[in-house]
Amino acid sequence: ANPEEPFINPLKAVVKEQKDAILGLGMDLDADRFGVVDGDGEYYRPNQILPMLVRYLGIDRELTGRVIATQTGSPLIEKLAGMIPNNEENRPEPNTAP
Repeated sequence: ANPEEPFINPLKAVVKEQKDAILGLGMDLDADRFGVVDGDGEYYRPNQILPMLVRYLGIDRELTGRVIATQTGSPLIEKLAGMIPNNEENRPEPNTAP
């Protein structure tokens, strides 16, 4: 099953119905694609979630480590990786292609 709109709409409905639900996670059968729904039923694509995760783990939680992203990922990931404290090696070189 495709975890993108409109196929994720049943998950959106279930999360909205559950008064105490704050998050819904949808994946396809081999788990190489995912979608996230918040408690209001708002759908988030992986290109929206992954930068949030990098920010939370690297900046808010101050975890360090190499961040590797594909060219099809969000350009925000590389920018956020460069903001992680003590992670200078992840800062992109100026005027270089990813």
